[in-house]
Amino acid sequence: MGILRSREQFSNKGLGSLEVRQIDPTPDAAYFNLGYLAETTLSDLEEHEIINDENGDVVNVLEKKSGEQLQTQLEQVGLDQMNYILGSSAQKHSIRYFGLANPNMFQYFCFPYGKIIKTFSRAFKTEKQTIPFQFLGLYQESTLNLPYSYKLETRGKIRTCGLNLWVSPRHQYGLNTPNVLDASGFERHGVLNDPTGVWQAGTPANYLQFDGATKFLSFSNICDMVAGHIYLLDFWFNTEVSAGANETLLAKKVAGAGFKISKNTSNKFQVDINDGVHAADSIEDEAGVLSNNNWNHAVFLFDFVHGQLSNWLNGVLRLNAAAITSQNASNVLSLNVAADSAGTEAGQSAFGDLRVYDLGIALPSDVLTIAPNHFAAERSYYGV
Repeated sequence: MGILRSREQFSNKGLGSLEVRQIDPTPDAAYFNLGYLAETTLSDLEEHEIINDENGDVVNVLEKKSGEQLQTQLEQVGLDQMNYILGSSAQKHSIRYFGLANPNMFQYFCFPYGKIIKTFSRAFKTEKQTIPFQFLGLYQESTLNLPYSYKLETRGKIRTCGLNLWVSPRHQYGLNTPNVLDASGFERHGVLNDPTGVWQAGTPANYLQFDGATKFLSFSNICDMVAGHIYLLDFWFNTEVSAGANETLLAKKVAGAGFKISKNTSNKFQVDINDGVHAADSIEDEAGVLSNNNWNHAVFLFDFVHGQLSNWLNGVLRLNAAAITSQNASNVLSLNVAADSAGTEAGQSAFGDLRVYDLGIALPSDVLTIAPNHFAAERSYYGV
């Protein structure tokens, strides 16, 4: 009897930020920045127990362990980060980080579920050297065939702080199934209504095609915009109907409280916001008409701290801090793509990467650069 191990490795070099979130026994609401790393190796790990008979012949091979392991070095972290790692042995965690693979490529990795492996003692001197860090991604029982980890690439840096949802059809997570998998680590996976023919290949490599009737993507009650917080929605889309049609792009609303982003009959962005108490807001982006039958990148900033709405199209600021009276857009409805929360008011459009952020209670210092940076990081994949 013996042990057979198999590993497939690849490396990522360059500074990146490592975030961690406790999953079990009590899930944390947000990720905690654990530190910065300079070099990382990920390994697909399979470990089997070999059963031999008295003649030494193999009679059975039992799988003992399978997973995906991350090994890295953390740069100069403090005592709080060290204590977090040392006290993590009884918990399960999720980790994610974004790093530079080469001068022209960034890579994002997320392990939604796994275990931190302690590799040092409390006597370790943080000021003298980097800290070794290991993480083992574990299998999750699910009908969705969830991966041990998600690996996404871009041509520039994508913000991860405050990231609550990232679905990326071009990376094929959920390809040709009724599900579109969330790579943010929160596992808020989407479900396709009438999924036949929704997954399409082209430019980018894969995208979601909605017909304006029965096909749309639905998430659970996520992106609940409460008072006193700031939210950012970031997505690639391609509207295929010319002026004259009202096409829903993204909505967490039917009637009453919630929000809806659409292309209106004037072929412009229209945002409807309602908190169910104050007068509803219906704001049209008057900076110009949308370009149909082309991929576009949109970012919307809902600021319920200062009562403002801003939006960017293809990295250019168009609607700058327009006043809104609604103090939130909170409800218990689903977040839908290409339909309202009831699955009606559908939009005929194609969708690519979609990200949702909760930026907290204060505008981040880089708020004006998020949209242009994200547009530049992904435009080549969309032929823009």
